[in-house]
Amino acid sequence: MLEKLAIGLGAAIVIAAIVVCAIPLKTVSYTVEVPYQDIESYYETEPYEVQEPYEIQEPVVCYEDEYRSLDSVTNEINSYFIEQTGKSYYWGTERVWPPHDTVRQLDEVLRDIDSLSRQQTGYGWVGLYERDVFDCSEMSACLEYILENKGFTTDIAGGKTPNGNHAWIVVYSSSGEEYYVESTMLCRVTSLHIFLQDVIAEALGIESLSLEYYQSPRELQHTVYEAEYSMVNEFDWWESCPIPLNEILNLLPASTSTPSTPTYTQGDTKCINGYEYTYQNEEWMQTYHSVTKYRTVTKYRDVEKQRTITKYRQETRYKSVTILEYWTSY
Repeated sequence: MLEKLAIGLGAAIVIAAIVVCAIPLKTVSYTVEVPYQDIESYYETEPYEVQEPYEIQEPVVCYEDEYRSLDSVTNEINSYFIEQTGKSYYWGTERVWPPHDTVRQLDEVLRDIDSLSRQQTGYGWVGLYERDVFDCSEMSACLEYILENKGFTTDIAGGKTPNGNHAWIVVYSSSGEEYYVESTMLCRVTSLHIFLQDVIAEALGIESLSLEYYQSPRELQHTVYEAEYSMVNEFDWWESCPIPLNEILNLLPASTSTPSTPTYTQGDTKCINGYEYTYQNEEWMQTYHSVTKYRTVTKYRDVEKQRTITKYRQETRYKSVTILEYWTSY
């Protein structure tokens, strides 16, 4: 009996041990970290270029033709001659010969000019001719300067020839007579035709000119100012005449008049060597203006970007454990 009881108790103990140690009977929770992918924003500093405006003072560029006027040409010529000679371009002189002596006085002046030319250059006046340098226009303007300041009343006349323009001098007497001077040959036109020197004939494209041609000019310029204004740099004889200006002055009477100072007003402008100048406080000052320019500048900015990263989160999970595990671990 006891043996059976012991066997039954042992079997019960074995069964209980199996139940406690081997059979999961208890549900418990536990936490684990689970990886997952996420998008993260971040910022990087990056350079970039921009066109940045800035202001600069630059001289005003100009074209002389836009600034030319008869007054400006007159002032420029007078300024030059006052600086070089102490006299205005025209200072004039009172005529001391009777009207009927105009021709004699004119011929004397022409001879004096030719004589001066030979003394200074070794050539007569005709030998000074150089096409497009010291030709009919410059020669006419030079003669007009001498004759006007010797007391003659003159005009610079112009006409057409087969090869272009031609210029000569018209001299007026007080009685209204006209005398024509062929400037390139320094002679009065006294016949129906005047035959030109070879070099002049070649330049003009014609061997002779008629008295009628001289009597019917296409245009008349009363002063060198008008002539130079109408055809820029065509009558500026003082720039190219082989005879020095001070020697030409020796042909002229002394002036007792005060030279007329060129008249400029505050704010007047003119073009010098392609740049604008403004008359301020009795002197010419270069004109400047503000100009907007652009330069490339490097700047920096924070740029948002994104990237994929691995993160971890905790999750609660459940499992069944044996009673023994529960007792020992929880």
